[in-house]
Amino acid sequence: MKWLLIDRQQYSENTSEFGYGDYPVYNDYILLVVEADTARKAQYAAKQVIPNLRFGGMFSPSVIEATPHSIARHREVSPKLHGKAYERHRQALKYLEEAI
Repeated sequence: MKWLLIDRQQYSENTSEFGYGDYPVYNDYILLVVEADTARKAQYAAKQVIPNLRFGGMFSPSVIEATPHSIARHREVSPKLHGKAYERHRQALKYLEEAI
């Protein structure tokens, strides 16, 4: 079974649209796709790929089952996503397309 790790990146500017930095926009993206039997084993597999990844607390990635609905929901990503987050999301989508 495939599992998606969904992480969140915040984006803000010092403009009135974002409340001068007080109200950022949160962009969800697919951090990683792993194969495991359970969600807990998926967390362990993710830590093998990204060793400094932490689970627990408010800011940890969510682990959800990779269904067609969940993949379609997280396929689109904000153009304001940047850096490693954009690259990881693109690689995860490429992996999912090859697996289907």
